[in-house]
Amino acid sequence: MPSAVGRLLQVAEGGGGARPVRELVVPPQADGQVLADAPLEALLGSEPLRRLGTLMAVDREGHLRGVVTLEQVARALQTTAATG
Repeated sequence: MPSAVGRLLQVAEGGGGARPVRELVVPPQADGQVLADAPLEALLGSEPLRRLGTLMAVDREGHLRGVVTLEQVARALQTTAATG
């Protein structure tokens, strides 16, 4: 089975016909997601955050609660360091 990127390229090139978005959605607990209630420090060593530049913050049921960017994490840590 082709990857999500492969399927997207296939559709873009006209070979995929009408396909639903759900075929490209990253499954729950997959790379690129973090629990919304995880401590900020948990993101310090996040390889997906460094690689992708953003993570989807989800609740325990997998519902999207927001988006966290690498820039937001850096600013939050700078603020914490300055006030701490």
